[in-house]
Amino acid sequence: MEKKAEIQLESLRFTLIRRSTRRTVALSVKSDNRIVVLAPYFASTSSVIAFVKRSEVWVQKRIAANTVKIAQTPVLNYAPGDIIHYLGRPYELIAGTESTLRMKESTILIPDGSAEAIHRKLDRWYKARAADIFLDRLSLYEPRIGHQHTKLRLSSAKTRWGSCTTTGTISIRWTLIMAPLSVIDYVVVHELCHLVHMDHSRSFWKLVKSIYPDYHAAVQWLKLHGQTLALPTPNN
Repeated sequence: MEKKAEIQLESLRFTLIRRSTRRTVALSVKSDNRIVVLAPYFASTSSVIAFVKRSEVWVQKRIAANTVKIAQTPVLNYAPGDIIHYLGRPYELIAGTESTLRMKESTILIPDGSAEAIHRKLDRWYKARAADIFLDRLSLYEPRIGHQHTKLRLSSAKTRWGSCTTTGTISIRWTLIMAPLSVIDYVVVHELCHLVHMDHSRSFWKLVKSIYPDYHAAVQWLKLHGQTLALPTPNN
């Protein structure tokens, strides 16, 4: 069971969720800057407020970081003149005469239609290419690692770029197709290495480095530009 309450402090407002199964107090700042505090039933409101106040510096830093990320999220009208990215390169959307999308040099020709229709076409276009390229990169690195995946799944996860199960299913966020190939390769290698080490131990990172020595650069790129890898719904 759980109970919710909205609490307003002088400088912060947060949602307090009490759960019968919890034993500790935990605080999180969501991507839209909502502050959520999970607490057990026995924790007093005053103790929770004191906990939040002690965490205020950290909270404000998270809010600031989220604000920067939100500002980086691309704004698209899905009309000629918009810029989208594919494999790290910018492409301008221009009016085409065909009913399907077509890439031509540094442009992508789009048919006449509503923003929603163009968004759907781009969504399918990206995912089809993501499936092909991710599979190609998996095949490239699997012999070096000595293990093969069993299934590729295109993910729409918001908090991780990839994941790997014990049965060999590798999931990769499809919007990664907008990133440079070097960044895609890092995520592919990262997940393949989980077929050997299902953790982030020293042995795991040693294996990653042996296959992809410059992985730090890719990690940094994702931290700086990951928020731009998006295809937001129209008017969002």
